[in-house]
Parts: sequence; structure tokens; C-alpha cells
Amino acid sequence: MKSFTATPLMKKLMFAAVLLVGAVVWKLGLNYLEQPAEDPYEIEKIEVKPI
Repeated sequence: MKSFTATPLMKKLMFAAVLLVGAVVWKLGLNYLEQPAEDPYEIEKIEVKPI
């Protein structure tokens, strides 16, 4: 079996894919940081009464 060698085209495609993934993660990170500090899914505070 031949050993796998990355051709220049493959290297360019890999580079483009990594850039694309990085851009998506960066955008999601920015959106996450822009959210208000309060969690929209905050759990209601339940009063615990002793029996």
C-alpha cells in the first residue's frame, strides 16, 4: 500500500477547511460572549421546607 502524500491541492483544501472551521468557531464565540450574563434557562429557586 502506498503511503499517503498530501499534494499541493490537498494542502490548499485542508488550509481552506481549517480557516472555515476557525471562522465559524470564532463567530459562534463572539455571539456567545455578546449574550447577557444572565442565563435565559435559569432554574427557578425552590424553597426547601424542613419536614
